[in-house]
Amino acid sequence: MLNSRRPPLLLATTVVLAISIAGCSAAGGAGTTSPAASGETLPEPGRTVAATSVDDVTSVLASGATLSVVWVPSEPATALLAGLEEVVAQAGASIELFEAASEADVESAFASALDTQPDLLVGLGADVVDVFSFETPKQLSQQFLVLGAQLAEPTANVTAVVWDGATSRGSGASADGPLDGAPPSDRLAGDAAVAGLASISDGVTGVVVEVSASR
Repeated sequence: MLNSRRPPLLLATTVVLAISIAGCSAAGGAGTTSPAASGETLPEPGRTVAATSVDDVTSVLASGATLSVVWVPSEPATALLAGLEEVVAQAGASIELFEAASEADVESAFASALDTQPDLLVGLGADVVDVFSFETPKQLSQQFLVLGAQLAEPTANVTAVVWDGATSRGSGASADGPLDGAPPSDRLAGDAAVAGLASISDGVTGVVVEVSASR
Protein backbone atom coordinates (compact mmCIF):
# COMPACT_ATOMS: atom_id res chain seq x y z
CA MET A 1 0.00 0.00 0.00
CA LEU A 2 1.04 3.58 -0.48
CA ASN A 3 1.60 6.11 2.27
CA SER A 4 0.10 9.59 1.97
CA ARG A 5 0.05 12.79 4.00
CA ARG A 6 -3.45 13.45 2.67
CA PRO A 7 -6.50 11.88 4.31
CA PRO A 8 -5.66 8.34 3.20
CA LEU A 9 -7.58 6.97 0.26
CA LEU A 10 -5.92 3.58 0.38
CA LEU A 11 -5.14 3.06 4.03
CA ALA A 12 -7.25 2.38 7.06
CA THR A 13 -4.45 3.91 9.13
CA THR A 14 -1.38 5.94 8.23
CA VAL A 15 1.71 3.77 8.01
CA VAL A 16 5.29 4.24 6.91
CA LEU A 17 6.01 2.12 3.86
CA ALA A 18 9.45 1.04 2.76
CA ILE A 19 11.15 -0.15 -0.38
CA SER A 20 14.59 -1.72 -0.10
CA ILE A 21 16.61 -0.93 -3.21
CA ALA A 22 19.98 -2.56 -2.83
CA GLY A 23 22.55 -0.36 -4.52
CA CYS A 24 19.75 1.77 -6.05
CA SER A 25 20.82 0.72 -9.52
CA ALA A 26 18.23 0.75 -12.29
CA ALA A 27 15.58 1.88 -9.85
CA GLY A 28 17.40 5.12 -9.15
CA GLY A 29 19.68 6.12 -6.30
CA ALA A 30 21.39 9.40 -5.57
CA GLY A 31 19.78 11.83 -7.92
CA THR A 32 16.51 9.91 -8.20
CA THR A 33 13.77 12.49 -8.31
CA SER A 34 10.64 13.09 -6.30
CA PRO A 35 8.63 16.18 -5.38
CA ALA A 36 8.67 15.41 -1.68
CA ALA A 37 6.98 18.25 0.14
CA SER A 38 7.94 17.76 3.76
CA GLY A 39 6.74 20.73 5.76
CA GLU A 40 5.59 22.55 2.63
CA THR A 41 2.18 23.39 1.19
CA LEU A 42 1.29 20.67 -1.28
CA PRO A 43 0.83 21.81 -4.89
CA GLU A 44 -2.68 21.92 -6.28
CA PRO A 45 -3.78 19.10 -8.60
CA GLY A 46 -2.92 19.81 -12.21
CA ARG A 47 0.34 21.62 -11.45
CA THR A 48 3.60 20.59 -13.03
CA VAL A 49 6.21 20.27 -10.31
CA ALA A 50 9.96 20.28 -10.65
CA ALA A 51 11.38 17.07 -9.30
CA THR A 52 13.72 17.32 -6.35
CA SER A 53 16.63 15.09 -5.46
CA VAL A 54 15.94 12.04 -3.32
CA ASP A 55 18.95 10.48 -1.65
CA ASP A 56 17.09 7.69 0.11
CA VAL A 57 14.25 5.90 -1.65
CA THR A 58 13.20 3.81 1.34
CA SER A 59 9.62 4.90 1.88
CA VAL A 60 7.84 4.81 -1.45
CA LEU A 61 6.32 1.34 -1.57
CA ALA A 62 5.48 -1.37 0.95
CA SER A 63 6.27 -5.03 0.84
CA GLY A 64 3.00 -6.67 -0.09
CA ALA A 65 1.63 -3.66 -2.00
CA THR A 66 -0.36 -4.51 -5.11
CA LEU A 67 0.00 -2.72 -8.44
CA SER A 68 -2.04 -3.32 -11.58
CA VAL A 69 -0.52 -2.09 -14.84
CA VAL A 70 -2.35 -1.21 -18.04
CA TRP A 71 -0.19 -1.02 -21.14
CA VAL A 72 -0.09 -1.37 -24.90
CA PRO A 73 3.14 -3.11 -25.99
CA SER A 74 5.58 -0.70 -27.62
CA GLU A 75 9.25 0.00 -27.16
CA PRO A 76 8.68 2.93 -24.74
CA ALA A 77 6.05 1.05 -22.73
CA THR A 78 8.22 -2.07 -22.54
CA ALA A 79 11.13 -0.02 -21.20
CA LEU A 80 8.89 1.67 -18.62
CA LEU A 81 7.49 -1.68 -17.55
CA ALA A 82 10.98 -3.07 -16.99
CA GLY A 83 11.90 -0.11 -14.78
CA LEU A 84 8.70 -0.42 -12.77
CA GLU A 85 9.02 -4.18 -12.40
CA GLU A 86 12.50 -3.82 -10.94
CA VAL A 87 11.30 -1.35 -8.32
CA VAL A 88 8.32 -3.55 -7.44
CA ALA A 89 10.43 -6.69 -7.21
CA GLN A 90 12.99 -5.08 -4.93
CA ALA A 91 10.21 -3.78 -2.72
CA GLY A 92 8.66 -7.22 -2.31
CA ALA A 93 5.44 -5.84 -3.78
CA SER A 94 3.37 -7.54 -6.47
CA ILE A 95 2.44 -6.48 -9.96
CA GLU A 96 -0.28 -7.73 -12.30
CA LEU A 97 -0.23 -6.83 -15.99
CA PHE A 98 -3.24 -5.99 -18.12
CA GLU A 99 -2.10 -5.87 -21.72
CA ALA A 100 -4.17 -4.18 -24.40
CA ALA A 101 -3.47 -5.41 -27.91
CA SER A 102 -4.02 -1.89 -29.25
CA GLU A 103 -5.11 1.53 -28.04
CA ALA A 104 -8.70 0.52 -28.84
CA ASP A 105 -8.49 -2.24 -26.21
CA VAL A 106 -7.27 -0.05 -23.35
CA GLU A 107 -10.74 0.51 -21.92
CA SER A 108 -11.28 -3.22 -21.43
CA ALA A 109 -7.83 -3.65 -19.87
CA PHE A 110 -8.49 -0.70 -17.57
CA ALA A 111 -11.78 -2.21 -16.39
CA SER A 112 -10.11 -5.54 -15.67
CA ALA A 113 -7.28 -3.85 -13.77
CA LEU A 114 -9.74 -1.81 -11.72
CA ASP A 115 -11.60 -4.98 -10.74
CA THR A 116 -8.51 -6.20 -8.89
CA GLN A 117 -8.79 -3.23 -6.48
CA PRO A 118 -5.03 -2.61 -6.44
CA ASP A 119 -3.24 -0.22 -4.12
CA LEU A 120 -2.11 1.58 -7.28
CA LEU A 121 -3.26 1.35 -10.89
CA VAL A 122 -0.49 2.30 -13.32
CA GLY A 123 -0.72 3.28 -16.99
CA LEU A 124 2.31 3.22 -19.26
CA GLY A 125 2.85 5.68 -22.09
CA ALA A 126 0.71 7.81 -24.35
CA ASP A 127 -1.53 5.00 -25.57
CA VAL A 128 -3.41 4.81 -22.25
CA VAL A 129 -4.03 8.54 -21.81
CA ASP A 130 -7.42 8.90 -23.49
CA VAL A 131 -8.99 6.13 -21.42
CA PHE A 132 -7.34 7.28 -18.19
CA SER A 133 -8.53 10.85 -18.84
CA PHE A 134 -12.12 9.65 -19.16
CA GLU A 135 -12.20 6.95 -16.47
CA THR A 136 -10.04 8.17 -13.58
CA PRO A 137 -12.35 11.02 -12.48
CA LYS A 138 -15.02 8.37 -11.87
CA GLN A 139 -12.79 6.47 -9.44
CA LEU A 140 -11.69 9.05 -6.88
CA SER A 141 -11.01 6.43 -4.19
CA GLN A 142 -8.39 4.76 -6.41
CA GLN A 143 -4.87 6.12 -6.84
CA PHE A 144 -3.43 6.18 -10.37
CA LEU A 145 0.05 6.71 -11.78
CA VAL A 146 0.85 7.43 -15.44
CA LEU A 147 4.44 7.07 -16.60
CA GLY A 148 5.72 8.69 -19.79
CA ALA A 149 2.58 10.77 -20.47
CA GLN A 150 0.11 13.02 -18.67
CA LEU A 151 -3.57 13.89 -18.46
CA ALA A 152 -4.81 17.27 -19.64
CA GLU A 153 -7.01 17.76 -16.55
CA PRO A 154 -5.96 15.30 -13.83
CA THR A 155 -8.02 14.85 -10.71
CA ALA A 156 -6.30 14.65 -7.33
CA ASN A 157 -5.98 10.87 -7.57
CA VAL A 158 -3.86 10.86 -10.75
CA THR A 159 -0.11 11.48 -10.71
CA ALA A 160 2.00 11.54 -13.88
CA VAL A 161 5.72 11.47 -14.61
CA VAL A 162 7.03 13.07 -17.80
CA TRP A 163 10.28 14.19 -19.40
CA ASP A 164 11.26 16.02 -22.60
CA GLY A 165 9.83 14.07 -25.51
CA ALA A 166 7.32 12.18 -23.32
CA THR A 167 4.68 14.79 -22.51
CA SER A 168 1.69 13.53 -24.51
CA ARG A 169 -1.76 14.51 -23.25
CA GLY A 170 -3.51 12.12 -25.62
CA SER A 171 -5.90 13.18 -28.37
CA GLY A 172 -7.67 15.81 -26.30
CA ALA A 173 -4.84 18.32 -25.87
CA SER A 174 -1.44 19.18 -27.26
CA ALA A 175 1.78 17.95 -25.71
CA ASP A 176 4.18 20.30 -23.94
CA GLY A 177 6.62 20.04 -26.83
CA PRO A 178 7.83 17.74 -29.62
CA LEU A 179 7.27 14.07 -28.87
CA ASP A 180 10.08 11.54 -29.10
CA GLY A 181 9.01 7.95 -29.68
CA ALA A 182 12.31 6.50 -28.50
CA PRO A 183 12.19 4.31 -25.39
CA PRO A 184 13.67 5.76 -22.20
CA SER A 185 16.99 4.47 -20.97
CA ASP A 186 16.97 1.82 -18.24
CA ARG A 187 18.00 4.43 -15.69
CA LEU A 188 15.38 6.96 -16.79
CA ALA A 189 12.65 4.31 -16.70
CA GLY A 190 13.65 3.35 -13.16
CA ASP A 191 13.91 6.96 -12.05
CA ALA A 192 10.47 7.72 -13.47
CA ALA A 193 8.93 4.84 -11.54
CA VAL A 194 10.59 5.86 -8.28
CA ALA A 195 9.69 9.53 -8.80
CA GLY A 196 6.03 8.72 -9.30
CA LEU A 197 5.83 6.32 -6.36
CA ALA A 198 7.68 8.74 -4.10
CA SER A 199 5.36 11.60 -5.03
CA ILE A 200 2.30 9.53 -4.16
CA SER A 201 3.93 8.33 -0.94
CA ASP A 202 4.58 11.97 -0.02
CA GLY A 203 0.91 12.81 -0.62
CA VAL A 204 1.77 14.96 -3.63
CA THR A 205 -0.86 13.57 -5.99
CA GLY A 206 -2.75 14.98 -8.93
CA VAL A 207 0.42 16.60 -10.23
CA VAL A 208 2.78 16.12 -13.16
CA VAL A 209 6.33 15.33 -12.05
CA GLU A 210 9.19 16.20 -14.40
CA VAL A 211 12.32 14.08 -14.51
CA SER A 212 15.43 14.71 -16.55
CA ALA A 213 15.48 12.97 -19.92
CA SER A 214 19.29 12.94 -19.84
CA ARG A 215 19.32 10.18 -17.23
